[in-house]
Amino acid sequence: MITQHYLKTNERTLYRAVKSEELDDIQQTGKFNLVLQSAEGKYFTSSAIDASSYAKKAYYGFGDPCYTMISTKISEELLSSPVRVDGHIPAYVLPESILKILTPTIHNTMDFQ
Repeated sequence: MITQHYLKTNERTLYRAVKSEELDDIQQTGKFNLVLQSAEGKYFTSSAIDASSYAKKAYYGFGDPCYTMISTKISEELLSSPVRVDGHIPAYVLPESILKILTPTIHNTMDFQ
């Protein structure tokens, strides 16, 4: 069982760019929650710049709505090897068992450089 203990050792900050629907859910519940569209887990990256870059590409390239930056802290012990998304961004897929113990932090800007 994954417990809060893991959140205190060798912490790493992970970032995720979210659309308004996910932001609303985080604001209402204070947690990351899975929805049917992301049943395997949620993707996070270790770089705010990479998360921001992804959001900007989706906004300008695909006409997506605006994104908001979310971060969380996690023990490195809980991370598997990252996968590459969008060509180059290293991403960690976090399953529900890990998501439910994380605390999201909402940032006021997407402008990370």
